[in-house]
Amino acid sequence: MKTVLCFYFEAFDEPWKRGAGKTHGIWEKHFGLFTVDGKAKVFLVEFS
Repeated sequence: MKTVLCFYFEAFDEPWKRGAGKTHGIWEKHFGLFTVDGKAKVFLVEFS
């Protein structure tokens, strides 16, 4: 069995963030484990 390390960058999505570039901003707004209205994302439910 392998150990998997995780780093949680943001708890919630932040759609108001401006990206540094054309593609960078697309991802940074959606780094959260939860949507902006507090719903867990699918991968988090499967992960826990």
